[in-house]
Amino acid sequence: MWRYVLVLALVCACGGGDEDNAPVEAPEVAEDLTPVAPAEPARSPLDKARDLAVAGDMDGALAAARALIAADAGNAGAWRLFRYAALNGDAATAAKDLPEGGSPFLKAELLLAGGDAAGAMTAAKGLLASNPNGAAALMARAAMAGADAGVLEPGPAASLVGFAAAKDAKGARKNAEAAKAVGGWRAAMLRGDVARARGQWAMAYKEYGTVAKADKISAKYAGNAARVALATSAGKPAAKGQKPAPGRSAAQLARWTQKALDLAVAEGWSKDLLRDAKAAVRSQIQVGASAAALAAAQSAHGRVASDHGSAPDLSLLVARAAIAAGNPVLAADSAKAAR
Repeated sequence: MWRYVLVLALVCACGGGDEDNAPVEAPEVAEDLTPVAPAEPARSPLDKARDLAVAGDMDGALAAARALIAADAGNAGAWRLFRYAALNGDAATAAKDLPEGGSPFLKAELLLAGGDAAGAMTAAKGLLASNPNGAAALMARAAMAGADAGVLEPGPAASLVGFAAAKDAKGARKNAEAAKAVGGWRAAMLRGDVARARGQWAMAYKEYGTVAKADKISAKYAGNAARVALATSAGKPAAKGQKPAPGRSAAQLARWTQKALDLAVAEGWSKDLLRDAKAAVRSQIQVGASAAALAAAQSAHGRVASDHGSAPDLSLLVARAAIAAGNPVLAADSAKAAR
């Protein structure tokens, strides 16, 4: 009996063979929950060229646009950048050295922007056969700048020049109907500008709306920016004796300002970026779209470098939008960054 008890004790003390061969579980390792920053999106040569324009380096942007056009004459974005940088830089020099494949309309635009109204008139006249409506609009602008249009045959050019160059609405009356019939966004923009100067508000809004619906990106921006400018000047007569411009609804302004800002941010058109951003944020807040207001402010702020001249004001704009959106932490950080 005592031998059986001894054997049983030895077995219990040593344990069974199965337990010796059991696998040992590895200790649990805590999961790494550190957020991984998303990879920076690849930036194209056009993006980098646009950055130069945003920074105010129009000469650099113009040179970069030239290089892109030389590599691909069909690069529409590069041509838009070239036009923007030239119009806001040395337009006269750019007109003399237009890249191969450049639009004749662009040359006329640059000549006019560079102060050569007579040269612009000559260039525009050369386009009458291929595009009578667009050429007529450029001729009318050159005439408004002091160029002599000479004797014109009845047609779009004679109508628009007579309408635009008249001293007032009464003097333009005989050409008004024919001028309204001239198609194209350039003609619509011209009529809108003339109507605004004369206090013909309904006509100005209508023409700018036509421009905003055009296919060309530069026209869309110009049309939206123009009607926003007109609406925000409501209550202020353009000239002595005129009735004040009527405003538009907050919802309309919210749409127009957002369209203009989106285009300016995407294209790198920073000349009026602060103005466009302020208008968009203000109108979005007015319609109760605080999240959209914050997104608009952040998109404009994110488009410029920290040392850009408008960066402090854009930071304050983000702070204002953040307060409206109920984000006091972001508002405080943005206000601090503006100092």
